[in-house]
Amino acid sequence: MRKPVSLEDSKFVTDIINQVGPGGTFLKTIHTVKNLRSELFLPVGEKADIYEGYRLHKDQKEMVKRASDRVKNILRTHVPSPVDQDAKAKIDSILEKHK
Repeated sequence: MRKPVSLEDSKFVTDIINQVGPGGTFLKTIHTVKNLRSELFLPVGEKADIYEGYRLHKDQKEMVKRASDRVKNILRTHVPSPVDQDAKAKIDSILEKHK
């Protein structure tokens, strides 16, 4: 991941980019299957270093537990305000138009 991105035609293929188009996925293309491992390879030691950055330490675990408990309490006890009648009528009108 630290090496420069190759812009050679064999690696950076504009015809596949155009074929896939906006919102498409490259994961189904043969080119991706053949080249993914060589472009995104991480040695085992570097993977461990990356994952260590996501590991929570004791004080962080306690903070996450407190936040989780607070969220559960809010979800258990919160009573939402009722929807304004004018807003409800407008929502119902919109929904009726789009049935």
